[in-house]
Amino acid sequence: MQISRITDISHDESASGSLHFEMPGVVSEWLFSTGFWARFNAQNGTIFDQFEEDEADVAVVTQVASALLAEVTSVETCKQQIVEFAFRRLPDGSAVTASITKENLLEELKSLHRFLQAAAEQKLTLLFSL
Repeated sequence: MQISRITDISHDESASGSLHFEMPGVVSEWLFSTGFWARFNAQNGTIFDQFEEDEADVAVVTQVASALLAEVTSVETCKQQIVEFAFRRLPDGSAVTASITKENLLEELKSLHRFLQAAAEQKLTLLFSL
């Protein structure tokens, strides 16, 4: 699983204080496997894709933050303390699964949401390397 990175590209890369966020691979895989990005793309006309880099202006960053908040609410209502999901299918049809504790997933999603909100408030353009 690959770490996803979200970076401020609004300023010169050498500028100090440039914002960046690293999302653990398991959380990134969870967002793709649950269809978060597919739904977001369909609803917003974007093309966020796995293993690709996509720029997002402040309007899109705000939309991602809002959609992510709905995911947080959904996870909070989940009764299981361990969230297990299939993130890949093998040629024989069997699933490769991963798991994360509900607590860790919520912590990471909330941290990402805070990062996106701060970026939107600063009117930053972000590069999503998912």
